[in-house]
Amino acid sequence: MINQVNTIDGGSAAYWAELREAYQVIASVQFRLDALKTEPQYCGFVDAYGEQEVFENVEPWDRLAAAQEALKANPRALTILEASGRTAAFLDIGF
Repeated sequence: MINQVNTIDGGSAAYWAELREAYQVIASVQFRLDALKTEPQYCGFVDAYGEQEVFENVEPWDRLAAAQEALKANPRALTILEASGRTAAFLDIGF
């Protein structure tokens, strides 16, 4: 592995905007992970003939996958997670 040295202009508005976006992406994935704990695994309804229709609720998993893709596309967010040792916790869930 080759170490890279990145220079950071801490007074730059662009740097802070990039950092803010990275933390928002991380928070979005964390929110989706927490939502999985409370979302129902199955949904259902009674149709016009009185029969029960039950189906698996995959929407929370789809939202998590979309948030994880946004996270993978943000190099600053990945750097933050790698520095804090949380990369696996955010990217390996659900796949």
